[in-house]
Amino acid sequence: MKPKEKELMRMARAAMKEKRLARDAEKQLERQQFPAYQPPAPNVKKAHRFTCPHCGSGCSMKQEAKNDASGCFLVIVGLLLTPVLIGIPIIIYALVHGSKTAKYWACPGCRSRFDAH
Repeated sequence: MKPKEKELMRMARAAMKEKRLARDAEKQLERQQFPAYQPPAPNVKKAHRFTCPHCGSGCSMKQEAKNDASGCFLVIVGLLLTPVLIGIPIIIYALVHGSKTAKYWACPGCRSRFDAH
């Protein structure tokens, strides 16, 4: 090969290397801007949304039903007053407000409870 051809080949290789580096840098920038979607692993619990301020462990949401005796009492009174027609609203009120559920965060580490708002 002639020296001129060698110089042209070297310049062509340098240009190709420069293009490759620019393309790799562009791909790297694109990966940083738009990371690939990775679905969550199966059978893995999702991250806790609340951390216990006392011990720092993750808390889980719990739900507890509170049944008042007054709700049962109002249902009975409503049934007795149904012929007078005032018992129907009393029954509806007792069924709606008689049993309420309370939601709270429960810490498995220190067994603390925190109201869920």
